[in-house]
Amino acid sequence: MASLRQLPSGRFNVQIRRKNEKPLSRSFDTKEEAERWGREQEVQLEGKPPHPQAPALTFLSLGTLYCDTILKGRPSRSITLYRIERITPHLPEDVTAITKFDINRYRLMRLGQVSPTTCRDELQIIHRLYRWARREMLIDFPSPCVDVPMPPPSKPRSRVVEKSELSSLLGVVIR
Repeated sequence: MASLRQLPSGRFNVQIRRKNEKPLSRSFDTKEEAERWGREQEVQLEGKPPHPQAPALTFLSLGTLYCDTILKGRPSRSITLYRIERITPHLPEDVTAITKFDINRYRLMRLGQVSPTTCRDELQIIHRLYRWARREMLIDFPSPCVDVPMPPPSKPRSRVVEKSELSSLLGVVIR
């Protein structure tokens, strides 16, 4: 584990001490540089190659990847992809830049345009994308939809087809 301390000169010193190994120490002008060096050294000591910075993942590319991976061959793929393409212009480009405030702004905007059920479906797609990406280790942060209130679901249908309606329908089909 790297330990970080600020020196009286204002610089930052990082020390890495491991059992049966020579201690490592280095000083930096900024805290960020010191933390980065400490992480890199720990990764090297563990024998794992350091991970390069992942390319920026856009909401549309994440949604397309989800549809191609999970919904491949299913009828809901085209509907989901259409909804993702409709949502994309209203959110920041990078998935890491999307916050719960962006999601709430989108929710309020959509509630003024469409029914609560449609808005709810779109928010569920966004949440599903983030949960899937986190499970697949594509991102390392929670869904921004977690604290955003969902619109209420619509009431289920309670109407039952009566016997006379059913017999008239069957009469038309049998003829």
